[in-house]
Amino acid sequence: MIGEGIHELRKRSNEFVQNINLHVAEVIEESKELIKLNQEQLQESKLTTGQSITPLYSPAYAKRKGYKKPDGYLTGEMYRDMDIFANENNNTWFITSFANHTKYFVERYGKVFGITKANQPKAQKIAVPKLRKLYQRLVL
Repeated sequence: MIGEGIHELRKRSNEFVQNINLHVAEVIEESKELIKLNQEQLQESKLTTGQSITPLYSPAYAKRKGYKKPDGYLTGEMYRDMDIFANENNNTWFITSFANHTKYFVERYGKVFGITKANQPKAQKIAVPKLRKLYQRLVL
């Protein structure tokens, strides 16, 4: 009787591990905190490489905004329309925004969506506990 419980536990655990890419993708897509982490980087005027976003705003626009560093926040539309997507087939994920001016912001400034190397430990602290909870829910 005890052996059957262990066998079932092993079976569920193995199934979880066999589908780990799917589970990781699910956890990432549910982790809207990763979007907030990306927004914090933008507010600090950081690319996903960790470098500052350049070029700076023009003097006239900087005066209007109150600061020189680009952050992608004009009306808040780009931030509001951000979403995160994961692909379990190739183990990738990305953040983007569906705001109309996003394309132009990215063309001008480069890789602004994603998590910097410096923030990857924060991202792991967001995602790993969620993966752990999913494991507990599905296996234990």
